Amino acid sequence: SPNQPQLIFGNIIHRVLDSFHGTKEDLTEDKIIKILNKEWKTVEFEYSIRKEEFKEQAIAMLKRYANAVSREKPDVLLTEHEFFFDIDTVRIRGKIDRIDIGTSGKNIIDYKTNKRSSPAKESIQLAIYCLYFEQMEEGPLKGIPESATLYFLRDEQQPAQSHSFTKPELNTTRDKIEEVAQSIRASNFEPIKGYHCDWCDYKD
Repeated sequence: SPNQPQLIFGNIIHRVLDSFHGTKEDLTEDKIIKILNKEWKTVEFEYSIRKEEFKEQAIAMLKRYANAVSREKPDVLLTEHEFFFDIDTVRIRGKIDRIDIGTSGKNIIDYKTNKRSSPAKESIQLAIYCLYFEQMEEGPLKGIPESATLYFLRDEQQPAQSHSFTKPELNTTRDKIEEVAQSIRASNFEPIKGYHCDWCDYKD
């Protein structure tokens, strides 16, 4: 189980946002902070001073988020949607934070609590979600989504980074996955070190 403060923090924020969109009540600041206070009681950080610091960050980012969605209410279809599907002989499992009904298809939203924003177009995670939709043969999630968005909750200027994936882009992702799977089977994989190692539970 995750023991890094950043991971605990990320999990709480995800739970709060899931509850926030899970009821028919108005999407207000009061509502999101009430949910946060309830969730916050269930967690323990190693240092209480750190807990206070994280709580302040949580309040600031969630108030901003509540204000943004109350201005432009999303038509939410599903939250915390768990899925699995196969690419060649690889089984892929995951969980999509939020799926909205758009104007001409579905919109995927993935919440991020890390400090650095990055383009949605470069996100393999979002591309995998779109591959899942693409291989669906029936039901409301069938077909490549209208858009896929990384929502950076700490970004005050432009939290939403969106991209509409094309079929060729998804084919490239599928090829990459098959290539990585072959390397793993051949026990041929080296860790790529970077800033993300700081909060990895497996860095040792």
